[in-house]
Amino acid sequence: MKFKNIAAFAHNFTHSYVSFENYVDGEFVFKDLKALAYESDDNLV
Repeated sequence: MKFKNIAAFAHNFTHSYVSFENYVDGEFVFKDLKALAYESDDNLV
């Protein structure tokens, strides 16, 4: 993989990870990520 493609890969991976098709136990992953971000002290999850 070329170094210049890493940013595009990270962008696309992030969108696919928090999409409406990614859910666990009937809940969407992005809802849990939002809750974790609010609970963390430095807003990094």
